[in-house]
Amino acid sequence: MFLYKKNIIQDIPELTLSNKKMNKYITIMFILLIMLSWGIVAYLNDINKVAKEESFTYIEEIVSQSANNINVKINGDLMMLESMAITFGKLEDGAYEETLKDFNENPQFDAFQRFGIINTDGEGFNQTDLSDRGYFKLAMKGTSNISDTVFSRIENLNVNVYATPIWKNNEIVGVLTGTIIIDTYKDILFSKVLDKKTESFIFKNDGSIIMCSKHSGRGYHKNNIFDETKVMKDEEHYRKIAALVRVQNGLELPYIAPNGSKNYLNIHNLGINDWYLGVVIPQEVIDQKLEKTIRTNVYSGTISIFILTALLLYIIYIHKKSKAALVGLAYYDELTKCPNKNFFINKGSILVKEATSKYAYVVLNIRQFKIINDKYGYKNGDKLLKYISNVLALEMRPDEIFSRFSADNFHILLKYEQDDMLKARIEKINEKLLSFRFNNDTFHNIVINYGIKIIDSKDAALEIIGDRAILALYKAKESSTRNFVYYNEEMRKAIMEEQELENQTMHAFENYEFELYIQPKYLLDKSEITGGEALVRWNHPEKGIIFPDKFISLFEKNGSIARLDIYMMEQTCQWLSHRISNNMEYVPLSVNQSRVSFYSSKHVEELKAIVEKYGVATNLIEIEITENVFLENFEYIKQVVEKLHEYGFKVSMDDFGSGHSSLNMLQDIYVDVIKLDRKFFNQNANIERGQKIIKNIVSMANDLDMEVIAEGVEFEEQVEFLRSIKCNKAQGYYFSKPVSVKDFDKLIN
Repeated sequence: MFLYKKNIIQDIPELTLSNKKMNKYITIMFILLIMLSWGIVAYLNDINKVAKEESFTYIEEIVSQSANNINVKINGDLMMLESMAITFGKLEDGAYEETLKDFNENPQFDAFQRFGIINTDGEGFNQTDLSDRGYFKLAMKGTSNISDTVFSRIENLNVNVYATPIWKNNEIVGVLTGTIIIDTYKDILFSKVLDKKTESFIFKNDGSIIMCSKHSGRGYHKNNIFDETKVMKDEEHYRKIAALVRVQNGLELPYIAPNGSKNYLNIHNLGINDWYLGVVIPQEVIDQKLEKTIRTNVYSGTISIFILTALLLYIIYIHKKSKAALVGLAYYDELTKCPNKNFFINKGSILVKEATSKYAYVVLNIRQFKIINDKYGYKNGDKLLKYISNVLALEMRPDEIFSRFSADNFHILLKYEQDDMLKARIEKINEKLLSFRFNNDTFHNIVINYGIKIIDSKDAALEIIGDRAILALYKAKESSTRNFVYYNEEMRKAIMEEQELENQTMHAFENYEFELYIQPKYLLDKSEITGGEALVRWNHPEKGIIFPDKFISLFEKNGSIARLDIYMMEQTCQWLSHRISNNMEYVPLSVNQSRVSFYSSKHVEELKAIVEKYGVATNLIEIEITENVFLENFEYIKQVVEKLHEYGFKVSMDDFGSGHSSLNMLQDIYVDVIKLDRKFFNQNANIERGQKIIKNIVSMANDLDMEVIAEGVEFEEQVEFLRSIKCNKAQGYYFSKPVSVKDFDKLIN
């Protein structure tokens, strides 16, 4: 690990003294040797000046990093709030309170003290009038923002309020607020690198103080930085300084605190609400940094030319070392001591552009790392991250690099000659990572996912290549069988298409673009239609018919699946009601309902209300529940089934046989119909074995007075087999594909 770090330090341009610069030092040394009297004085003055400038440069870099940390914190919190506002925008008006409660209780959002909703009239919690608040006005104009520090009567503390608009149908329907206690920022304001005698604070362009670091209170200021700053006695010069602060970062000002101490004030524009970060550095801190160098140089004036030469060489060494320390702060991860994102992007871009061999960009991530932290503690979680860093460091070859970007996300650039060699490298790395053990040799089944993007262009930005690898990583995390996934262009297209569909979902519901399709169920002994399964198709105005596999998983992720369940129940009941009221032939229909809907305590009541609305008998509706839903929460779903039976609905277990406990479940839960999973009819499966299983299932179901329907029937041989074992009903492409309502009407007429 340390050898790897030493090698890559040498690759940073800022840390390498060029031969030209080294020759300059040697030349100066010889000139000083020749002109001893004049040279010593000139050299001492120059060294003192350089040392002071480097001290200020060092401080400026640290202050700049602190400003960046504050920006990252504020912008990250705003992005979190904006994503939550999107969720509210998709809810009905009455659902705000329950969802707001969920967010307030969810530890995932504990960055915020609390959340609130303000309506468009400015009415907030307990009907408080907030219409005059600046953050509310800005949010109502469509701008996410953070307020200045205010005193909260609720927390009895100073707080900052984040606010973002809630959009619905391209209109702002309210404002979502998140309150953060000002103490949250204090650790960020204080840099561990700076002396504890320094003080950090954020102030507005008029000089008023917004918040201070945890080390504030030593008398540097009270309420306004300019009121307390004795920069110049001349008021005109004071105005020029105040104006300069508004436009210039890293401004260094002499500063006399109210207690009379001498300091320097470093000011950095945060780019947020006209806020500025100010850091007060006591003169004594700077003097302490300069004291050793100054004292050494004073002593050097009294000794021989030989000592002067040695001192010059020593200063060169110190210069290089201090540069290394500064750059190390910006380029290395604090926990693992491995390179961070900044180094990876800078160095990686150079490697790719100058490459003579092929590179692959690999992103790895520990699946369910949060569970590891919760189960074994953060100390052991950090231990795992350090172990990964050490393994990767040992595996790196010349012109290869890796980095810890964040949390448990590591990015790697690997060279390779052939695809199988690249795969072997990654598998070798993975094997070593999986050998990790916690204290006392505790074993945990660690799963690491890898997203891989082959770099096929030297001109592509490394950040974009990394984004592609991350897309592949997401696919690996979604898969239960693959933890290595290579990026392909179809992934990006799929995400773009998915995003496009998500943006059009609300419009599709409002315009009834989701259409009812029905796949007939047949009686095998009479070859006549005995029922049908209600299925959905999205009749897109531009894309035409879109099949469910393109949008159902999307709806499950964004919450639209519950609305689709109700929508399809409505469509089904409308069809039955129309046929019945017009004295036309009709058959019972089965309707799929998602797992999400069943976890709503009101869902069964909503289904009952729909059939009553259309005057349809409940025994004409069969509710299909997939076997996996039963397996997830058996006792709860058992109660749901009992409630459905109480109201007269039929219940079927869909995809029967796809899980591992189907037969055991049937003795504890009553369903009316079991639908055999289509995998039993897969031509690639063991046909003889599948037929034996089907025969036993049908026999058992007949003994339990349950109906059996075979799904996915496509061949006549399958039909004959089902007849031979007394399976009376089936559906599949052998009989009919899912058809529109109009075509289904023709079939049953």
